[in-house]
Amino acid sequence: MRPEPTLIASDRVIPNAATSAMDGQIKVDRFKAVWVIGHGLAGLVGVMFFAQWDAALMFLLLCAVTICAGHSVGMHRLLIHRSFDTPRMVEYLLVWLGTLVGMAGPLGMIRAHDMRDWHQRQANCPPHPSHAAGFWRDAWWQMCCVFDLRSPPTNRD
Repeated sequence: MRPEPTLIASDRVIPNAATSAMDGQIKVDRFKAVWVIGHGLAGLVGVMFFAQWDAALMFLLLCAVTICAGHSVGMHRLLIHRSFDTPRMVEYLLVWLGTLVGMAGPLGMIRAHDMRDWHQRQANCPPHPSHAAGFWRDAWWQMCCVFDLRSPPTNRD
């Protein structure tokens, strides 16, 4: 028995008559900002007071595992795009590793990805989802802000 086809982003984001990709504003998400800045500062303090080569190597190894295997392969290629099949336990492990990156859980990542793709397919795409504001502003927006649409489309999970 074949599994049901997975919905693609254009099928999961459903705009209404009042939805406009440009009618919204970028707002600081206080929780995200405190989370990201707090972890960044804690990391800097840790490096300044407890710098060790083995800790630096462990940092690089864990970044490779969580970002590459977890976020890129598990969350993005496997969960969002369904680019390949794998046993269920491997899927769970890869997605769990992806959640350790701290961006969102599985449903949050799917929604964020689908909204970004929806924005980028519109005739006019605002600078937040198009990453068109320069490195530092884009980094701030992506890590500490949300793009709040006045009349957002609905998401079908």
